[in-house]
Amino acid sequence: MFAITVKQPWAYHILNSGKNIENRTWKLPEHHRNTWIALHAAKTYDKTSNETVITPTFLTPAEYGAILGFVKFSDCVENHPSQWAAFGQYHWVISEAVKIDKPIPCRGNLGLWRVDENLIQSVNTKIFVQLALSS
Repeated sequence: MFAITVKQPWAYHILNSGKNIENRTWKLPEHHRNTWIALHAAKTYDKTSNETVITPTFLTPAEYGAILGFVKFSDCVENHPSQWAAFGQYHWVISEAVKIDKPIPCRGNLGLWRVDENLIQSVNTKIFVQLALSS
């Protein structure tokens, strides 16, 4: 399984506020469309987010440096009309997002990276059941 690391508060908004776009400087590889990708929250907070609702103190330490859920990207476009779309970026369109009950602490990485399957399976097979039910 692959994962993508997203800084806070963006990971929070994908899973809780209906953020339907992930902004990237590079295109989503075609073979990753419509597949489950683990959503990893970085250990850092995006200070340029201009967030007023969610602040670093609102998020718990467990919501940093951990897999918080899973997403599916259905498309990759430029100039998406979403309020979440950043100018000059590729907009990865999020079609599904599932938050897991308990964060899975692990190191993130740049780009799309492989998650150790044993790490996810050791937490609980309930995650895979949850993903299957949401499809």
